[in-house]
Amino acid sequence: MWWRMVIRFTFCILICSQFESAMAIAPFKKIFAERYVKHSDDEGFQKTFKKVGCNTCHIKKKKRDYVNTYGMKLSDLISGNAKDRLDAAEKAGGLEAKRAENALLLKELEIALKQVEGMPAADGMTYAEFFASHQLPVEKQGISLRPKADSPPATTGEPASTTISNTAGPPNSNGNSAPVAARGPYTESIPGTDVTFDMVPIPGGQFTMGSREDQPERSQDEGPPFEVALDPFWMGKYEVTWDEYELWCLGLDQQLRELKQAAGTEQDQLADAITMPTKPYTDMTFDMGKRHCPAICMTQLAAKIYCQWLSAKTGRVYRLPTEAEWEYACRAGTTTAYSFGDSPELLSEYAWCDNNADDKYHPVGSKKPNAWGLFDMHGNVSEWVLDRYTPDGYPPPATTPVQNPMFAPTSIFPRVIRGGSWLDYPDRLRSAARQGSSRDWKEQDPQIPQSIWYHTDATFVGFRVVRPTRSPKAEGVEWYEPDSAQRTEMADYAEAKGLDYPEAKGSE
Repeated sequence: MWWRMVIRFTFCILICSQFESAMAIAPFKKIFAERYVKHSDDEGFQKTFKKVGCNTCHIKKKKRDYVNTYGMKLSDLISGNAKDRLDAAEKAGGLEAKRAENALLLKELEIALKQVEGMPAADGMTYAEFFASHQLPVEKQGISLRPKADSPPATTGEPASTTISNTAGPPNSNGNSAPVAARGPYTESIPGTDVTFDMVPIPGGQFTMGSREDQPERSQDEGPPFEVALDPFWMGKYEVTWDEYELWCLGLDQQLRELKQAAGTEQDQLADAITMPTKPYTDMTFDMGKRHCPAICMTQLAAKIYCQWLSAKTGRVYRLPTEAEWEYACRAGTTTAYSFGDSPELLSEYAWCDNNADDKYHPVGSKKPNAWGLFDMHGNVSEWVLDRYTPDGYPPPATTPVQNPMFAPTSIFPRVIRGGSWLDYPDRLRSAARQGSSRDWKEQDPQIPQSIWYHTDATFVGFRVVRPTRSPKAEGVEWYEPDSAQRTEMADYAEAKGLDYPEAKGSE
């Protein structure tokens, strides 16, 4: 009789295990796609989409909102409010309004789902393949995927070039490689997207870099002051935002082309060849917001390779500023502690810092600009520059003025960030204040090896781009590509992860 007991016991275990498995899977089988099924006549679309499980409930443990033009949130999609909003949009504006709403919701869905690497959709397809195969109505009939309301102001754009411009001058220049004046502001459109960013001309000139010994709250690393002469250049009007940065770091640029089934251009092929970072292991906004907000937590390597991608994508050369370029642009012709004077009493009009930021960063351009039209040069987030950090101060120059200086790093740490942030006291937001990067910025990264792309503890670090008027050949490879220390780090990381990083090999 014992064998009957064994059979019964085994049968009970099998039943319980199946029940336990079903209970574990159940939360992920909510029909996420029902919000859209009613808007498609494709029977195959309906059947396939109904098979897709909603994994977003475990993508974000925290309540993270992806707010678009219509006030839509990711939580609305999951809860079912999306259907009500779609119906309201249909009644208010007809078919076009409904399609616009649907397109924006799909973009939010795609962004959320791509946070999880390798997530399956249905029938062995990836989500990107699934969306592309059903020709969902993304960016058709004038639909914009970029929020329009409350956007930072944009100036009149200049025509885009068709190849990467390694020469001086503004778009469509005559090819002269000598430094020329940055001829006015322009708005750069990132091809294939609705994302734009504004560039401000910075006149060439001479200034005293560093701070005087009698300046209150001065640190030793800010001296000795020395004369610097700089060629003109363009600088980003705002810090690089998540809208811009995620096109590269999450591959959203490629995903948008897949969704639209758009053929890639020659510049797309160049941009696609640029290495992308590994997926972040957590939400890098840390619930501080995303719309119009500065991208944060990237290493200097990640910021440099983003600039490479942006250059390939737009056909114009962009890079990080040098420390001298950054301070010169921040001062905007002043010699005072801040670009608006010596007293920090007016700081709240120009900057987000520890005194007023409420423990988080804020949308770019929310405060007053400096005299040259640059926003958030003081505070909000600190900004990467190219140079190494020297805690004892600047190397004494042999002659002055020093022409277009850049003190190249020889190790991964420390490297310079400038401007101070939402986390800093007012004295750290002075025009001459410096800070060096630290290995501690990776302290909470649980990965082995730790990522070369993210500083998970540097929630206060971002960057902005510049566009030089000099030829890159006149400036040097290290201004644009990973330096020797970064190439070594990339090679070691790639070997440990089984990846191939062409940038680790350097220029031929």
